[in-house]
Amino acid sequence: MCGPDTLAETVRTRSGGEGADLVLELTGNSAAAAPLPLLGLGGRLALVGSVYPAPEVCFEPSTVVRGVASIIGSHNYRLDDLAGAVGFLAGLPEPALFAELVSAPFPLSEIEAAFAEAHRGTAARVAVVPDRGGPACPFVQGDRTWPGVPSRS
Repeated sequence: MCGPDTLAETVRTRSGGEGADLVLELTGNSAAAAPLPLLGLGGRLALVGSVYPAPEVCFEPSTVVRGVASIIGSHNYRLDDLAGAVGFLAGLPEPALFAELVSAPFPLSEIEAAFAEAHRGTAARVAVVPDRGGPACPFVQGDRTWPGVPSRS
């Protein structure tokens, strides 16, 4: 696992200096072009989190041209896609690697606080779960969205 300060070096080391074949940008914020230098020759940057208007993103175009890179977008997915993604995360040998990307869950009754947390940008995604006694959610186990995500209580 690595943080933003060591990401470039980690990609270089793990790729043998070749760069990443694929980078998934999940935040949807103005840092969406930041992963471009991580791509190897012919690499792809998939913008998955950019589903709402955000500040414009600037990048130096020769980075894409010289690197024969592609920037692709992905918006809609089906319920079975979501279930597959959650299954993938749950089956990882170290699911906690992704846990810090998601906030501690907010109960639905605290939705305004969840929106405030999202606007602060302290996590890539903010988790909202049904209130206790509400309808069951198949992706929530107790107070956790998946192993490694701490409870808010």
